[in-house]
Amino acid sequence: MEFSELIQKRLTTLKYTNRKVSNEDINKIIDSAIVAPSAKNRQPWRFYILTDKQKNYIADEMEAWINNTGLVTTIKRSADLIRNVGNCILIYTNKWDFNHINRTKETQKLLNGQDIENMVVMHDYYFDRIKADTLSVGAAVEHMILKATELGIDTTWLCDVLFIDDIINRYLGLEDKELICGVAFGYRSKNPVRKGRYKKEFLVIGKKNEK
Repeated sequence: MEFSELIQKRLTTLKYTNRKVSNEDINKIIDSAIVAPSAKNRQPWRFYILTDKQKNYIADEMEAWINNTGLVTTIKRSADLIRNVGNCILIYTNKWDFNHINRTKETQKLLNGQDIENMVVMHDYYFDRIKADTLSVGAAVEHMILKATELGIDTTWLCDVLFIDDIINRYLGLEDKELICGVAFGYRSKNPVRKGRYKKEFLVIGKKNEK
């Protein structure tokens, strides 16, 4: 399949059967993520393949959260999707140390040599390591989604898990990691609808008219 055809074929699926993706295909999908580009080759991505029991627990907790808060979000739909889809992978990165980040904001202390312990940390966090690592994870996720599309597997990029990331991390014993998102992999029970896209003229904001 040509790349241009592949990116046009990819759609977000919202309704799945419970058919499982084979272990062979899951490994191909993860292998595709491992070769994604990353800032300074840090390769910050980590993958957790959920069991059915874990999927159901997370879906239940998401529903409990929305029932307790009463907020209007898509979390109920995402919980149903996670429960029903064949496979779901959570994508993590290393835990962000917000104590370090807050200290690096005290730039004058750093520049005056009053916080030598944190001077090296400054060169990572102060210059937007978090943004760079999150972008790197995004690249890995897109590799996974496009590889799945090539294999005839439907996908959904899941961010609603972040509403209860602390609950999920405690449950999985991953409190030393930062949950970025999840991705559902499976087979559609209903054809997805292609959503509209903004026009290029609206999206390209840096082009100047030539005189």
